Amino acid sequence: MSYTERHIGDAIREGFDTSGRNIIAKLQENRSFVPNRLPGRIGHPTDTVAFSEFQQSNDEAISLIKYIRSTYSETPLTPKQLEEFAYAIHAMPMYLRMRANNPVDILPPYFIDASRAADGIKAVAYEMVRDPKLSDKPKTQRQTYNFADGNNTAKKNHFIADNKNPKSNSCPAPQVLVEEVLKAMIYPPKEAIDPKNEAWGEYVPDEEEARRIIRFGLGFLHNVDATDKRDKVNPNSSRSVKLLLEASRDREISWREMDTALGR
Repeated sequence: MSYTERHIGDAIREGFDTSGRNIIAKLQENRSFVPNRLPGRIGHPTDTVAFSEFQQSNDEAISLIKYIRSTYSETPLTPKQLEEFAYAIHAMPMYLRMRANNPVDILPPYFIDASRAADGIKAVAYEMVRDPKLSDKPKTQRQTYNFADGNNTAKKNHFIADNKNPKSNSCPAPQVLVEEVLKAMIYPPKEAIDPKNEAWGEYVPDEEEARRIIRFGLGFLHNVDATDKRDKVNPNSSRSVKLLLEASRDREISWREMDTALGR
């Protein structure tokens, strides 16, 4: 059993930022919810505290995303690549907690904010990859936002947790902020970012560390995919046995990828 497999649960349960937020767990229920005023989400409860928290470290979170993005691809991302990159950003707090060199016990808030912003985007990118009417060519931040806002085959508004429930929670971020984060993820930054000049620079000091974050996140995604494949098959057929063996192999490889990225 790999180091990652044994310790990933502890990293999630015991990882917090300086304001006491858990690194990946869902937001606490005792938040400040008010009716949403944004188009497409009107009346749905939305968390004003979460939005206020993101605004406080918005610049740092976005510059961090841009820096890591600069090491990933020199061209605009396809929906599949966007899903992979968003997974890497989402898993970043786990990586920082678990890496062999200079692990971080208490994270600055912009790591949590970047991770939670990426969590919503990876869900949208996942649906884009699987939408039968959508090609896997790069989409702009506006096209991606419109897809999330209901312009998709399923007519699903991804800014609302449950489209059929009028009391379901909704995203507090306005379109301009969502598109700013999407742009930071889809396109490589136009200007170089020097970690030495950034608040997060001591935690992600160079391009190699940024690439490790991406490798860890891709291993995390592949492990999720393999687990999903394994859980969906019926073990009572020869084809299912083959799929189970493939999932087991993929899972083993993805754990190894994550351990390598951690420097274990």
